[in-house]
Amino acid sequence: MSGHPTSCRLSEAAAQSVKQLAFAGVAPRQILSTLRAEDPSLFAISKTVYNAKAKQRFEVLAGRSPIQALLDELQGSNYRFNVECNSCGNVQRLFFAHPDSIAMAIRYSNVLLMDCTYKTNRFRMPLLVVIGRTGHNMSFFVAFAFLEGENSAEYIWALTQLKNLFDGGHFPAVLVIDADLALENAMSAFLPECRHLFCIWHINKNVLAKRKKFIRDGEYGERFMNAWAAICRASTPTEFDTLWEKMRADFKDVPAVLDYATCTLFGKRLAAYLRIKLAKLKAAKAKEHIRVPHMLRITLFANLVGRITHFALNLLDGRRQQLNGNAKLPECTGVFRKTLGLPCAHDLAKIPAGAGVLLTDVHPHWHLDNPVVSEPATMSNITHTDIFFCHLRTIEAEYLKWPPAKQAVASARIAELAIGQMPLLANPLPVQPKGRPVGAKNKTKSSTKRELSAFEHVTKRARLCGECGAVITH
Repeated sequence: MSGHPTSCRLSEAAAQSVKQLAFAGVAPRQILSTLRAEDPSLFAISKTVYNAKAKQRFEVLAGRSPIQALLDELQGSNYRFNVECNSCGNVQRLFFAHPDSIAMAIRYSNVLLMDCTYKTNRFRMPLLVVIGRTGHNMSFFVAFAFLEGENSAEYIWALTQLKNLFDGGHFPAVLVIDADLALENAMSAFLPECRHLFCIWHINKNVLAKRKKFIRDGEYGERFMNAWAAICRASTPTEFDTLWEKMRADFKDVPAVLDYATCTLFGKRLAAYLRIKLAKLKAAKAKEHIRVPHMLRITLFANLVGRITHFALNLLDGRRQQLNGNAKLPECTGVFRKTLGLPCAHDLAKIPAGAGVLLTDVHPHWHLDNPVVSEPATMSNITHTDIFFCHLRTIEAEYLKWPPAKQAVASARIAELAIGQMPLLANPLPVQPKGRPVGAKNKTKSSTKRELSAFEHVTKRARLCGECGAVITH
């Protein structure tokens, strides 16, 4: 009877364990192993666990569509969110941010990082992730946006929602992206006052992926990447131009790679995770108020100890150690102060003996007690109810100007809303994403496993023979 479905049923206690483990993000196979460890006589199989999860999901939805359940959860958890749908009720855009994330973003409102990721949902909608950076050298999620596509109009909508989070306050002056042309155009049009930086990590990986197609690994490929790295480290426009022209001359036999480089250079579980992440940030701040490494308790940093983060103190200590060496300091380019907001070694050398660095010499981003407000003061000023009544007033003002035919259609629509015949909010329609990178394999459309990036396909670890250890080429 062990193979009969009846013998595979879970007890009430086992079903509750499945619910708790699934909510914690435990994989089904690990859930099954846990159940068997608790009850060796259990005949459940992996399908039993999947069925239990499906039943619990059905109970949680309670007749709602998944997107309706999500919006109810966002509203119940006091998220700041905005959703747009088409005339048929299908969701096209969704933006949401946790209230604690908003408070952290206002506290550290100097730089934001933005990037899209794919295959995070069965509707294949791109997910735009916005990340902030604290003075403790730790990152945190600011907001998320599901978009219908990857064009400038979609990005401008997401940037508008992001800017509204700051309620007219100080919006970050620096935005870091991965050289996405549509996102860059959207920022240039909507946020021209912000400085746009390209993430050097993404650029290097994309150049590596392009190089691998035309240049094999070896001395020549290594020289190419070293030349590219030198260009990325250039500290002045003159040095950059010199290195770039040298690279074009040395590698003129691979114009496709150089053309790409030219275009690049010139052209509930979620709530629980966010609470854990923010708790770590608060714990790090509290710890750094009372604990400071002994080597940093020196006269030079007397005005800063306990008032700026350890990460910033360690950066300053690195500049101080440059002064203690015998080597002569290179010419000051101002890059360190401009990019990090901290005194460089040349600035430290000008401080008289017995004096220290002033707190005003350090950018507020690194301060442990920033005078910026810790929570948004007007987070809930504008609600969906306010927006609804605003639309009603607009319709009332425009109704008398419409022709009779349009008035009749409007009256019929409003009547449908009044008697509850409006179609329910529906799930998004599947989006056609960008093409897969070269080397990607076909997968089932229902899969939400992340596709490898282009550089991951070209840098995959080679398969080795189990007997001789040689690389397998077929």
